[in-house]
Amino acid sequence: MASPLVFSSYSMSTASSSSVRPRIRGGGSSGGGGAFGGGRRHPARPRMQKSKSSLASRRRGIAATTITTRGGEGSSYHDGDDAANSSSSTLTTTTTTTTTKKPSSSSSIRVGRAGGGGKKKTADLSESSSHSQHSQEDRDRVTLRASLIVPVVHGEVIDAAAARADLNDTKQQTVSQVRASLSRLEGQLHEMIVALDGATRAQAEQRQMEEDARVAEAREWIAAWRARGAARIVEDLATHALPPGHDDDDEKTTQSEQGEEEERPTPKRRMRVAIIGAGPAGLACALIMANLRGCDVHVFERRKDPSKADLNQAFVYNIDARGRKVLELIDHEDGDLMDDIESRSVPAGGKLMLKVATPDGTITPSEVTFRSKRTKSLWLPRQALVDALLNAVKRAPRIALHTGSAPVVKISDDLTTVTMDEEKGVVVKPHLIVAADGARSATRQAMEDADGARGHFEPPVMRASPAANLKYKVLVLSDQFGFVNDAAEVAKDGSSMISVRGAVTDGPSRMRLGLLPVRPPQRRTANIIAYDDHVVWEHMSTVRGAERYLENMFPQVDWSKALEPGELDRFVAASGGRFPTPQAPNRLAYV
Repeated sequence: MASPLVFSSYSMSTASSSSVRPRIRGGGSSGGGGAFGGGRRHPARPRMQKSKSSLASRRRGIAATTITTRGGEGSSYHDGDDAANSSSSTLTTTTTTTTTKKPSSSSSIRVGRAGGGGKKKTADLSESSSHSQHSQEDRDRVTLRASLIVPVVHGEVIDAAAARADLNDTKQQTVSQVRASLSRLEGQLHEMIVALDGATRAQAEQRQMEEDARVAEAREWIAAWRARGAARIVEDLATHALPPGHDDDDEKTTQSEQGEEEERPTPKRRMRVAIIGAGPAGLACALIMANLRGCDVHVFERRKDPSKADLNQAFVYNIDARGRKVLELIDHEDGDLMDDIESRSVPAGGKLMLKVATPDGTITPSEVTFRSKRTKSLWLPRQALVDALLNAVKRAPRIALHTGSAPVVKISDDLTTVTMDEEKGVVVKPHLIVAADGARSATRQAMEDADGARGHFEPPVMRASPAANLKYKVLVLSDQFGFVNDAAEVAKDGSSMISVRGAVTDGPSRMRLGLLPVRPPQRRTANIIAYDDHVVWEHMSTVRGAERYLENMFPQVDWSKALEPGELDRFVAASGGRFPTPQAPNRLAYV
């Protein structure tokens, strides 16, 4: 059996592609279910239209098919059981085929109109070469098959193969158009990306140029600062913005430590500077302001004798490259400061000897390498540095040192005064105040309270540090400090660092002592540093508890000779200190 034709409802471009309108004679039956019946009779309207071959059908060599229907008056065609009562009807189809392929046999096509006057039409295709009569069952089966595979739309028989070809052509055209559009969009996008990349690169180059300019400006400023010195910059800032009520042309009255009144005119570029605190920072600032720029400097210290060692602050300092630059800047005018400091220090280059003493009595030497191998650093106790600076201050003619009581700083809108020992009449009206009285500065708090809401004073910048708020106490060792097992000579070598490891090396109770280099006859110190919850503070809260803790934790030390008499009593009674949070001011405060 030849394959059935499959048709579509929207294209006519393959075999049998002609538009066929059947010629119908006769009217519908009175019944409502006839294929040609509409429930009423009407006169026969003969009609015949030849199909028009499409371009696709001519290309394939397929001729059109002409369908002619003949029916008597009142004839009808019925599906199902009603077909036995219907009048005879003849449907003749003549098919002429001119093709290079094998001609198909003639077909018998039944065309009917749906009942109830509907517009739907069905074609029954039978692949028989004759017009023999079919049984009712065959007609039903053929009609059902044809109704499923051969749709007829508005009286036109549609060729599915031609429709599929046209659909493929349409798809190819659509795909080509989409690809062309995508290609255009891709080109436009590429141009946009190139333009954006160029703009981004230009902006990056502009930012880099600006950053290079800022770095160059900063380097020039640093070079100028080094050339002129820190005192010149401080003086310029204070000179151009003097507090209200201070006239440089007026005569100022100050009183010395002995209470003798001294009157003198102040030169136009000369300032009076009050420095609160005679520690290393305050003394160094006084030397810079007095020796380099000729300012009149007053240093106030609450202790009676700053040269007396404070054992609670018996630290060992390391003066690195930056510290040496400041000291050399001061020494440029003094001449003797650096010689005095170096005579009290242990010099260190790129390496330093470290000796580790373990509880079993073993001492293992090793070397510690520093990042900067070319710069020589200096190790010396804090008090040794203070003593050297005090000697330089005493040699400076423009520095007055006031000691023995805490100064009272009063700041108002019209006048700022620093008063000490009112009985002697030590009152200073400074142009500039330097608060060098420690991390918990009372002077800075007074300045902040006086500034109020004006916004001139800025709190210092705080930097996070794991060492902040650590509690410390300093244990001063004797000249006879040494180790057991005849290792006393190791302890006497002040040029090396010594790490004394504790018996507990793991967990929250671990402890060790660090001994930094010192020059004899200065005594070594051991700093005990821990958080508040460490067991060391509980054990060392009494003299007897401190003795037992040190002997059990550090058995390699000969404690019978390591401490001077009364040192543990002083250590237990001392409150100790805490490491402050690293801080620095952003700028000078005008109050």
